Amino acid sequence: MSKEPRTAASPPLPGRGERIEVRGFGNSSRKKSRPPKSTTTARARNLRKNAPDCDRILWRELRNRKFANYKFRRQHPVDPYTLDFYCPALKIAIELDGSGHSYRLHEQLDRVREKFLIKRELTVLRFWNHQVREELESVVEAIWLALEERNAANPSPSSSPFAKGRGETRPSTSKGESND
Repeated sequence: MSKEPRTAASPPLPGRGERIEVRGFGNSSRKKSRPPKSTTTARARNLRKNAPDCDRILWRELRNRKFANYKFRRQHPVDPYTLDFYCPALKIAIELDGSGHSYRLHEQLDRVREKFLIKRELTVLRFWNHQVREELESVVEAIWLALEERNAANPSPSSSPFAKGRGETRPSTSKGESND
């Protein structure tokens, strides 16, 4: 008697995903369909893995709820776009732009993108890469003010722009300095 793995699922319909093997008890296995990945999601994953230096610098400030206890996502897909950073609680998108964004065509595309996001009630903050590298304190301050402004416009009983146990202080940068 052969101990070949058994398959329990039929192949997925074209365009409906790929087959993946799922190990069960003993030597048996079954195959099940995984939904197809959106190209935007795949692109976002790739961008996270290969993030530019400026994205990494700002991500250190925003990740793990270090920034005023707000959750931020990095390279968040909003079809057909991918946001550099996104705060879902307050619907704030943060975009970092390199020198390529100063060209007329890219400026026009940025305006179209921004209109698309505003229609979805997102606040869009834009910073140049050099600002993150050279003026990180100012960038953090601007994000902080946008969080406070958006939070004041949409108050909820449990939301506070301050991290637990930190009192009424602004977030500090990775350098350990306070922004008071």
